[in-house]
Amino acid sequence: MGTNKRLDFTATGPAVGLASRCEALTRTLEHRLIATSEFAAACAEAGEAIGPHAIAGFEPAPTLFTYRINAG
Repeated sequence: MGTNKRLDFTATGPAVGLASRCEALTRTLEHRLIATSEFAAACAEAGEAIGPHAIAGFEPAPTLFTYRINAG
């Protein structure tokens, strides 16, 4: 909501929380991209499983995947 001069959009919910926590794990797990098993199942490219990882607020621990990112 907002005015003509300033609009503010906010996304909330479990999916946003999980995405945010996965992004934070990129630093501690030293992977540039981390995805959930749901994303991996929908993605045409196969990811590399990095196993289940405890994430606050999500039980059981979700299995996470990583993908190679080609810089170019």
